[in-house]
Amino acid sequence: CRLGLSVAALLAFNLLKAVDETEGEEWLVLSKQGFTLYEAGNYERALSLFSRSLELREEIFGEYHPRVATALNNLAATYQAQGNYKRAEALLVRSLSIMEQNLDPGDPKIASNLNNLALNYQKQGKLDEAKALYDRSMRILENSFRDEDLNLVPLLTNLGTYYKEKGQLIAAEVLLERSLVISEISFNPNDPRLVNQLNNLGEVYRLNGELQAAELMFKRSHDIIERSLGLHHPDLGTVYNNLALVYSDQGDHLKAESFLKQSLEHCKQSLGPDHPNVIKGLMNLAQLYRKMNRIKEAEKFEEQVAQILQGTNGE
Repeated sequence: CRLGLSVAALLAFNLLKAVDETEGEEWLVLSKQGFTLYEAGNYERALSLFSRSLELREEIFGEYHPRVATALNNLAATYQAQGNYKRAEALLVRSLSIMEQNLDPGDPKIASNLNNLALNYQKQGKLDEAKALYDRSMRILENSFRDEDLNLVPLLTNLGTYYKEKGQLIAAEVLLERSLVISEISFNPNDPRLVNQLNNLGEVYRLNGELQAAELMFKRSHDIIERSLGLHHPDLGTVYNNLALVYSDQGDHLKAESFLKQSLEHCKQSLGPDHPNVIKGLMNLAQLYRKMNRIKEAEKFEEQVAQILQGTNGE
């Protein structure tokens, strides 16, 4: 049997930037610094800067200004990266409401907000709610951009992962390949923005049994992260995990074990001991040890999962 818990969680969340911003304003400077920290995987510090930027925007522009919606969205992205999906959801709902009050229903910024909230629902397993929002977002974007426009990439990526989770792998592969092609046209080969597409397409290839193609995608992603983002970036833990799943499917259990341990340690250090990716890593190790008939070790990791879940559910 396969290890089924991928950490192909590098979905496309649109960090939004307000229009007509004035250089030098403190709320804008804080946002730009937050973007830099977010992209570097330093989510705790990014959270602090995005929070302060939100406070200033509310003081200056009022609670219902599009610039406040932008700040809410970016704060939500950071909470979501930390695995705090409920808190992110509340912020995204408020952000979308503000955008819908201020903008035309067909504005692409609303499509971005819909896509982000849909992604949040998808992460929480609310697939029907997610699909409804993805469909609304697609209708707006199809009327705003040509077929191969870069603005379509976040939605194509997230829809592809949606279909993957529904088990519709052919539809998923078509969308994710299209997303990658558009991105490769727009970015240089080592651009970190390719990481999402490579990881998610690699996961679909793996599920389709195309293991060599999957391994190639994950190795490309690894090389980009290492070269452009550094060895301590949280996304590297995702790649280690996904490579481990490939090696497990190939029957190389010892290599899979090594990569799963690297992934688990990396995720603990970069995301914290209770992050959903840590839970998935523990479960994958437990499942691998059961395949290898190392039951005692499997039970140890399963117990760790139960302790984490008990702690988080009690908060």
